[in-house]
Amino acid sequence: MRLSEGNGELSVSGPPEQPVSRTRLPPLVLAIVFVVSLFAAYTALAPINHLDWVTTAQFLRYMDRLQNPYDKALTMDSDLAVYYRQYEYLPYSPWTVFYFGIFAFATTRLIVALSVAAWIVIILDSGRPVALLLCLHPTFLMLWASGNIDFLVSGVGLWLLLRQDRGRRLGVAFMLMAIKPQVFPLLLALELVRMVWRRDWPALTTILAIGLISVALYPHWLDWPVSLVRDYLDVAQGEKTAHDVAIGGKYPFSVFGAWGILPALGVSVLVLLIMFRRWTEWRLLSVLLGFVWTPYVNPYSYAVLLLFLRKAPGWRVLLYLGAGIAALPVFFAKWHHYERYGLLLFLLLAAVLSTTETEHTEEGIARRHREPIFPPARRLVRRNGERSLVHESAF
Repeated sequence: MRLSEGNGELSVSGPPEQPVSRTRLPPLVLAIVFVVSLFAAYTALAPINHLDWVTTAQFLRYMDRLQNPYDKALTMDSDLAVYYRQYEYLPYSPWTVFYFGIFAFATTRLIVALSVAAWIVIILDSGRPVALLLCLHPTFLMLWASGNIDFLVSGVGLWLLLRQDRGRRLGVAFMLMAIKPQVFPLLLALELVRMVWRRDWPALTTILAIGLISVALYPHWLDWPVSLVRDYLDVAQGEKTAHDVAIGGKYPFSVFGAWGILPALGVSVLVLLIMFRRWTEWRLLSVLLGFVWTPYVNPYSYAVLLLFLRKAPGWRVLLYLGAGIAALPVFFAKWHHYERYGLLLFLLLAAVLSTTETEHTEEGIARRHREPIFPPARRLVRRNGERSLVHESAF
């Protein structure tokens, strides 16, 4: 790799890299694997908890009927009331219906099976087979236990972004992840700024179209961000506590949500120290630091960290899995007791055990797309380039 600077822009020269994702198996084979995996998981895995999916399904049913799903006074359909009688207001983004509306009458068993099948396809497409074992990690088991769509939103969305990080497909992946923006606040901000900088009009127009059409269909969603801003202003003025306005619940699992700003600063510094030689991996860093600073996130959301070990050597995968299983009786024996410490451990271990994906460093992205390096990252890329030259000259 060579760095060159001209017209005020830092560029990377050298032979072009491979595409973002080089499918190991043909698409038709992956489709067959998905169907077989879905059937196997549907047959083998019985749902444990119905609450998360039942409330989501009811939310989707009102969306399918073009009714306002953000009305707290709504009731549950009779078939869903068997599992949970009270309608729970969900602040999911209004474009959720475009991605999951067809599943409004699906069972929890199908949602669990879809998550497992998606994981298998992701690994076979872009990882090493040994990473399949990570579906036994506690964070993935929590998906099974909860029956939540989180991995289908965050995990699949991140995978799609890593496969195609330009154009309309990027816009579709971005809006999928934005269904639950609290999981990827920094990554979504990073990619949006990058799209604007590189003038990726296909991605931006796709995002704009999905957003405007969905808000036009469900305008009452706008009441939620307005009330959220008002609540946090009340916190800043001391009229409410952070506990009163927690997004989605009263027991957040992010570092900031659990322990406050000073611990979040400390963990951020620790993550940056662990990633000292990998500071140009902004996508990974934005995900890791997003879990530190988001106001609220659920424990099963951490399953997305498993994606960063999909290409890691077998010993790293087994070590991460072993540490997760060993942590079960220590941190996850009691509900809402020590889980936060276990999730913090998984966060730090993901930084330690993940391996560099060269194509997703800032210099790698620039090289692959044959474009200047993203301006905010240029100083770090230049420093990395100088360090590499010093290392090479030593030999």
